[in-house]
Amino acid sequence: MGERLPLVSVVIPSYNAGPFIGRTIDSVMSQSYKNLEIVVVDDGSSDGTPDIVARFGDPVRLILQHNDGVSAARNRAIAEARGELIAFLDHDDVWYPEKLERQVHLLSTRPEVGLVYSNADFIDVTDHPMWTYLARPRLHRGQVLGRLFLDCFVPLLTVVVRARLLAEVGQFAAGWHIAEDYDLFLRFAERTEVDYVDEVLAGYRIHRGNLSRDFTRRLLEEQEVLQACLVRNPGLKTELGDAAIRLRMAGLRCEFGHALLFQGRVRDARAYFGRRMLGQSLAALPLWAAGRLGPRFVTGARRGYRQVREGMSGLVNRAPIERRVA
Repeated sequence: MGERLPLVSVVIPSYNAGPFIGRTIDSVMSQSYKNLEIVVVDDGSSDGTPDIVARFGDPVRLILQHNDGVSAARNRAIAEARGELIAFLDHDDVWYPEKLERQVHLLSTRPEVGLVYSNADFIDVTDHPMWTYLARPRLHRGQVLGRLFLDCFVPLLTVVVRARLLAEVGQFAAGWHIAEDYDLFLRFAERTEVDYVDEVLAGYRIHRGNLSRDFTRRLLEEQEVLQACLVRNPGLKTELGDAAIRLRMAGLRCEFGHALLFQGRVRDARAYFGRRMLGQSLAALPLWAAGRLGPRFVTGARRGYRQVREGMSGLVNRAPIERRVA
């Protein structure tokens, strides 16, 4: 008798996703792992998205709700899901064919792991890969709460979790609209081990619609998420050290400028960094300098900045937690 394959519930919130939702669902239905269901919760679209989804038929279940935000849509899909495993995917992203097969195998061999992720590509509107989401040093496994506090390295579109653990941890917090995934990852890391498949298994789509998000709100929410994590885990202050925590918060205040650079608004970014300079922690000087120099300097500066944060917390001097060998 063959190994029993767990049902995977794929949770997709949608809102005015007409240009992309078909390719998103196609990428799930093309998975080499077939024991799955797709739960799409449409959050009040006005562009015909529900009609596109409905044409797929089984195994896609379409649920309609009035516009209540992405967290509410994901939570509704989770409540309707039947699977032992829950996988997250946004309405404009795609998976590569062996994603679920690789991740389900890892979870089946490591019962102590509650969340698994992978690397991903940034892709354009034609599905063409542009660059890789995570540099190799940003992949971490094991007890990762400290590292995750210092750097949100988990791409939501790659995440698969155990449904029973999600029920214990709690769903997406409705009070946050952009950093709700980071909050969920931190709460998982407080309770379980995390692991990854060291492959690029998904594509995060860059297009005009997802570059117009409220970056000011995101910055505020990420700071609130981290403060809430410190309240739940006061020992982190001792583990990481005050200097690393201050550096983490200072870096968030630079992120708005980075968002402007990402959109090609170099003049606006330079003006922003100039206005912010007097109020910036000196620890964030390299990020400020990168913003003044232009987009091509940002990636290297941010990589160095993460290494400094981890170095100040002592994490880089610890042996990495690798998967256990039976």
